[in-house]
Amino acid sequence: MLGGIHTSVVVAATGEIAAAITRAFAATAAGPMPIAARTGRRPLALIAAIAAVFLLFVTGLGILLSPANGIQARGQLTVFQGAVEYRASGGQYVTTGTGQLVRQGDSLRTTATAHAALTFFDRSLVVLEPSTEIEIVGLRALSGNDIEITMRQTSGRTWHVVTHQLTAQGKYVVLTPSSQTAVAGTAFQVRVDALTGSTTVTTTEGVVRTNGLDDAASSSVAVTAGNSTTVSQKGAKPQAPVAMTQTMLTFTLDDARDAVVITPNGEAAGVRSGEVVRYIPGSTVTQKAAQVIVTVPGESDRYATLTLPADMTSRDVHVRAELRNPSGAVAGQISDQPRVLGGAAKSGVGYSSQGLVSLSTTLVDQFPLPVVAVAPPVPTFDPLAFLRANGQPAGNAGPAGEVGSSGPAGPPGPVGPKGDSGSAGAPGIGTSGANGVDGAPGATGATGAQGATGTSGLSGLTGAAGATGAPGTPGSQGPAGTVGATGPAGGPAGATGAQGDTGAQGSTGVQGVAGVVGATGAAGSTGAQGSTGALGARGDTGAQGVAGTVGATGAQGVAGAAGATGSQGVAGAIGATGAVGPQGAQGDTGAQGLQGSQGLQGDTGSQGVAGAVGATGA
Repeated sequence: MLGGIHTSVVVAATGEIAAAITRAFAATAAGPMPIAARTGRRPLALIAAIAAVFLLFVTGLGILLSPANGIQARGQLTVFQGAVEYRASGGQYVTTGTGQLVRQGDSLRTTATAHAALTFFDRSLVVLEPSTEIEIVGLRALSGNDIEITMRQTSGRTWHVVTHQLTAQGKYVVLTPSSQTAVAGTAFQVRVDALTGSTTVTTTEGVVRTNGLDDAASSSVAVTAGNSTTVSQKGAKPQAPVAMTQTMLTFTLDDARDAVVITPNGEAAGVRSGEVVRYIPGSTVTQKAAQVIVTVPGESDRYATLTLPADMTSRDVHVRAELRNPSGAVAGQISDQPRVLGGAAKSGVGYSSQGLVSLSTTLVDQFPLPVVAVAPPVPTFDPLAFLRANGQPAGNAGPAGEVGSSGPAGPPGPVGPKGDSGSAGAPGIGTSGANGVDGAPGATGATGAQGATGTSGLSGLTGAAGATGAPGTPGSQGPAGTVGATGPAGGPAGATGAQGDTGAQGSTGVQGVAGVVGATGAAGSTGAQGSTGALGARGDTGAQGVAGTVGATGAQGVAGAAGATGSQGVAGAIGATGAVGPQGAQGDTGAQGLQGSQGLQGDTGSQGVAGAVGATGA
């Protein structure tokens, strides 16, 4: 209703209005017409011209009075994995999918295994992790591509990436049962306990400000990058920010034009089509010349990488991964050099408490292709929104008018997505080069120094005593000494003379008269000791004693220095590269549909005809 008069709003492009005016006055310039025809058409032409001028006036007035409120702001849903439910303002939850447009008052929630993202017109986005529910409380597009949004999160975890610094009039606020968080351009996470309402806010980049609610509404903390705060319940004050402690994994992808890190659920972080994407919660992306560096929290047990080399003739790319524990110390490193097949190279890394391992090709091929979240279509403009914004109640609907004639065809719709490329031709098979000549053997290393002598073993036990030898043969008897002369008879006994040598035995004389027995002469001295007899034969050797225990082996001597390595043999020549197969034929482009009102994203077109397989290389 405008000034008490019922009006009908017609939305048309400026080109359509100009065409209507041209058609209205073209008949007059074309030449004479029958009188009856001119009489019937002039009122219609006049009405069309007046309507066109009025529409231009109202459109300009609407632009002047309400440059922001007339823009119908919205976000577009992208589902990475699982089931997502959508509820229009005042309606019931229904299952939805990628392409769903979300406006002010609408709600979204993910199931226990679902991952999704909601992208706004300024390319800011919020990623919804499993078991998360949010409501878009307010959503407006402001001048200068600025955004004003307030969302309420009642459960789960969200990851927010605000792509540009908001102006003083811009606003990005997240409400939870126990807190309010506002940002001006940053990346952060919000985790809400559905039972208690406890909220934890973690900042990855920039600064966010978190307040309590009710009695704690005036309590505020600034959470800088690398820190987090918790509001335990409604009415509680935000806790002092503390540093995050978590394991981080950094990927460095060299010589890359596009390169992304992918999780098993299809979320990605890196550079895609020249733009930075950060769908993995807590991720950061840095570009240095031809390097793409992606850092992600170690929350998954495996990650894949997809790299498009800067040099399209490259045969492989270099990928390095580094694991750092919560204290920041390096806990593992690994590198890979995957081959480029079909213009891209795939690699994978497994992560566990033991460190990093390379994934097999079979496991890497199980990862989904990275999903790109798409911003909503350009918003439409309602020229009379400023009139409806004054809060006046709408009048009763008037009777339906007659069906108007078909309007001019709308402008061509946007070009449909390009069909999938035909399968790549089979790689050429080049002849392998001959093996290089073996290098000459390296010189023998010098003999190592003599090892130190081991300590002596313990002495063996003393053997038992040998048996006593047999007695030796007695020596021969020495000769008897001579008998001394007999003293004179009858005289006094003289001193005993020395024992003389025994004289030779004389002949026996005549028996004389027995004289008086004289006194006994003194005993003669003992004869000299005879010489010792010859030594008897040596007795037999005694039995061998029991052998003593063997002593401990001495320590190993120091190994000698290794000999110099022989020179490298000449590398064999590289075989010729097989010829590249011809490019597969381009699939037919689908017919262009008429421009209609924005609806849900249509099903993906049928697969283009696969290209012929390239000839095998020579």
